[in-house]
Amino acid sequence: MNYPGYGKSTGPRTLRALAEASLAAFDALRATAGTRPIFVEGFSLATVPALYVAGHRDVAGVILQNPPPLRQLIMGRNGWWNLWLLAGPVAAGVPKDFDSLANAQMSKCPAVFLMAERDNTVPIAYQQRIAAAYAGPTRSIVQANADHADPLSPADEAKLHEAMDWVFGQATH
Repeated sequence: MNYPGYGKSTGPRTLRALAEASLAAFDALRATAGTRPIFVEGFSLATVPALYVAGHRDVAGVILQNPPPLRQLIMGRNGWWNLWLLAGPVAAGVPKDFDSLANAQMSKCPAVFLMAERDNTVPIAYQQRIAAAYAGPTRSIVQANADHADPLSPADEAKLHEAMDWVFGQATH
């Protein structure tokens, strides 16, 4: 799907529009899929709407790579250099719908977390907060010595395939 304001879609390019579009896309897919399981996947910023959907809809499972808790990340990574005068209002502008920690606490479906150990965009400590808050069963894979967009090593790819088999298997039980 193209979020509002991205690609050839129209509409405002805002986080609030992203939240509404995420639920609308899931609902449209649910209408087509019927009772078949639906899985949600996201990388980096796309994990935010994925968690929002998982916390508010009947999702069979999620796969999340390098998930950022936006408010906490903005404050923790950027507050110090501007004495929180800029970071505070920016963090406060993140819609409540996109509180990834709160959405993780509401998400009950199985989840796979893929986290980059040396992520300079979303440090692993922030990613681990979301995994720790997640209410459903989880599997975590840490990409050793990897940065945010580094490709998976063959060993990590094998671990991901194993974890995907697990999450897909949970939906059929």
